[in-house]
Amino acid sequence: MVYPNEQYRLLALFRHWNIINYFFPYKDIIGRAWETVLPEMIPFFLRAQTSNDYYAAVRRMSAQINDSHGFVSQNSMLLNYFGRAVLPIEFRFVQGQTVVFRIPYTRSLIERLGLSDVQSGDVLLSIDGIPIDTLRKRIEPLVPASNNSALNRDINTLLRYGSPGSVSLRFRRGAREFTVTGARGSGIGSEFVADTSQIWRILPNNIGYVDMVRLQRTNVAKMMADLMNTRGIIFDIRNYPNGTLYDIGAYLTPPTPFVRFTYIQPSFPGVFARGTSTTPGEITPLSAPNRIGNSKRYQGKIVALINQETQSHAEFTTMAFQAAGAKVIGSQTAGADGNVVTVRLPGDILLYYTSLGVFYPDGKATQRIGIVPDIPSSPTVTGMQAGIDEVLERGIKEILGTPFSNSQCAAELQAVLSPNPMAEKLNIAFTLTGNEKMTIRLYNTLGQCVRETEHNGVVGQNSLTLDVTNLASSLYYCILQSASAACQTALPILKSR
Repeated sequence: MVYPNEQYRLLALFRHWNIINYFFPYKDIIGRAWETVLPEMIPFFLRAQTSNDYYAAVRRMSAQINDSHGFVSQNSMLLNYFGRAVLPIEFRFVQGQTVVFRIPYTRSLIERLGLSDVQSGDVLLSIDGIPIDTLRKRIEPLVPASNNSALNRDINTLLRYGSPGSVSLRFRRGAREFTVTGARGSGIGSEFVADTSQIWRILPNNIGYVDMVRLQRTNVAKMMADLMNTRGIIFDIRNYPNGTLYDIGAYLTPPTPFVRFTYIQPSFPGVFARGTSTTPGEITPLSAPNRIGNSKRYQGKIVALINQETQSHAEFTTMAFQAAGAKVIGSQTAGADGNVVTVRLPGDILLYYTSLGVFYPDGKATQRIGIVPDIPSSPTVTGMQAGIDEVLERGIKEILGTPFSNSQCAAELQAVLSPNPMAEKLNIAFTLTGNEKMTIRLYNTLGQCVRETEHNGVVGQNSLTLDVTNLASSLYYCILQSASAACQTALPILKSR
């Protein structure tokens, strides 16, 4: 049934609602009472007059669970709904703007599609005359995502799709705006240019680097042998690794607990049980302590790079590296860890959702929050235009032990929050080496921004006060970031009444 009738459309809705109600481990942090979702969604399924309408209704329903694992199968209906052709351009959401990240396709394809004038760092302003912010808002209700980082990532992907034929793209590069009239392509996968750089290599100053998306388990021993005498290793997890964490872990530290799961209890639908702290392979990732011997364990510093592309097994891998003492650098991850299950719906649609609860051993949550970096670091438009990987550069600075600095901002932004726990007021003090507008945000444990203010920072000591009277008692993260995104810091703060 490409387009199910009314009864089967409602069956699809009811099936989806019930599965989440009884078998989703994170129903308590969806962000709303689940019983309110069903009556809200019924009209979308009843009024679906075409297969496209039905597909949009299914995606809208999936978006309600706020789970970045809430995929909807990419069958022919996806192509019909968003379009069958695609722009050979990858976008990133940087500093509140849609920016060209890279164009990893053959030069001949780019020229055939009339897109030769597009460069990394160009800010996309509109598509076919429609402002990009308008397009993003149209797509947003149809995207299942645990947090805004994953939401913007997936919107970036869907912006590429459309009908075959001519497309008008308006960009800004520096102070200049310009229009490119090109075309989307079909079947362009064969002209994708893969990364041919070394999977692992030694950077200047004897620092190891590992691209986790291309590293295979069979290569781990050789990789560690090559990098064993470096002063530090940067594991780039801004991607999806290949199950290598247990093999790498044996070289880093003796078995160390790093995760705890909750499991569905089939005999009691809706009830999840917590796994034990001694379950081999589930709570202890580095489970081969005798395979290499303690004398062969790596002694240098460990850094893990993360961003919105870090999802599921990538987040799981980062948690393992944290247990091994890694310093985590980057930005909020996708906030969807744990195994995925699939459900078939009328219309041959396949749904996905997270089936296991994933927590740190102390019970700290990861869903929706993602992995919180020790050192927040994000790309900037200026950096992308210059071809600089600013997050990698920050990782190198961390291993070298040298301050991270630039012409506008303090070496490492230091802030003092008081009182902690806070009650009605939060006092924030920090020092700058140059004049810089600062943005201060408070995030709750769901990754939602609950307070935001700007401060025109000046050289020397700066201070301001936030009113937190109406915030619920909980853990929050205070993020201070310069307007240029050149320096930032994140500090935990408790609220107690």
